[in-house]
Amino acid sequence: MGALWKWTADGMECIYENPLPEPPYPLTRGERWRYESNYTLRAGETVYYGNIAGEEEVKGFEDIMAGDNRYFCAKVEYKSVEYLLIDGRNMTMITTGYYWISSEAGTVKQETTTSYYVDGILTSRETRTLILRSIRKG
Repeated sequence: MGALWKWTADGMECIYENPLPEPPYPLTRGERWRYESNYTLRAGETVYYGNIAGEEEVKGFEDIMAGDNRYFCAKVEYKSVEYLLIDGRNMTMITTGYYWISSEAGTVKQETTTSYYVDGILTSRETRTLILRSIRKG
């Protein structure tokens, strides 16, 4: 696994000054950790600068069905707050939710709600559920 240094998707690339840490294995109920990093986001030729701060806590353990398999997972609650300056406007994204992580498969399931604010005014809210469909081993 390892810490997250950068990601790319849909013509965008985000590079973190300090890598976002992986969970502190082995995970135990009640364990908490925090992180913060400035980042650079490139969307085509345009560059934006932002900051992310997050906190996470292991809430317990559950069996999660994904695809045709059952995975024993730690259920992790998290909250992240991102600040980004776009065209002179302050954008804030607050994401709360849970993810279920397995030592065998990594993140198996994720449920999040993200609220988007522009200059302090709520502009939209998005709720997502992601679940692992398959794994290729080998």
